Amino acid sequence: MKKAKKIINYKLIIKVLGMLMILLGIAMLSSLPFSLYFAPEGYQKVHLFHKDSEFYAILFSGVFTILVGAIATIVSRKASKSIGKKEGYIIVSVSWVLISLFGSLPFFYTKRFVVLA
Repeated sequence: MKKAKKIINYKLIIKVLGMLMILLGIAMLSSLPFSLYFAPEGYQKVHLFHKDSEFYAILFSGVFTILVGAIATIVSRKASKSIGKKEGYIIVSVSWVLISLFGSLPFFYTKRFVVLA
């Protein structure tokens, strides 16, 4: 008797990754008050919304991450709720990559890199 191959549920993977992106975006936005509190001396409130400020970079990155997560969640909203081993492995692997990429957006946006070479 042959065993039936289990098909990977890609909609479920996209849905879970979308929810993780929404959580990451909320975590990014929670750091906004700290960017205001620890702003350099003499940093006027007018410069907070300048395109090179840390506040703007965190705000843009957080909102962008939430939007990407919301779109992924909405597109895959009718996914089944059963997570198998294959889906779990894929979710964990891809989430590490996505969280690293989206978490580094504020650094890319402000062009503040630390190169250890």
